[in-house]
Amino acid sequence: MKEADDIAYDQLQELLKTKQSIVVDGITDSRAARAQIAQSARSAGYETLVVWVQTEPTTAKNRSGRPSADTNNRVLKGEAYDKAAQLFVPPSAPEKIVVISGKHTYATQAKVILKKLSEPRATISLHTTAPVRPDPTGRRNITIR
Repeated sequence: MKEADDIAYDQLQELLKTKQSIVVDGITDSRAARAQIAQSARSAGYETLVVWVQTEPTTAKNRSGRPSADTNNRVLKGEAYDKAAQLFVPPSAPEKIVVISGKHTYATQAKVILKKLSEPRATISLHTTAPVRPDPTGRRNITIR
């Protein structure tokens, strides 16, 4: 699968040029792969968030062995799945990570991810600007129509 991963990485490099939000799925099984993606993302002005979908091993193996509607989703059965599972390295503390599982509702998991995505980010600026001063009254300049 190395060749497929290389193609996916090349496509990611092109997508990073678009300055749009991107979801990467499938080439992030190792810490080294995630670090390479994170470095490329930072170089292009992106921040990364690892969404680790934890699934019970038996459930994951069963799902992986079934074809899905997604034609790009590879089917792994038996020894192929076992080998891929052994190579997987879970995300670690230095990576910005959110963990979700099948034990919670979709709505709960979506809230967790959206909250993480909407957290204030460190400002990366190529030029300096004057800081925005808050309204002394504490009100925001918001109009609801």
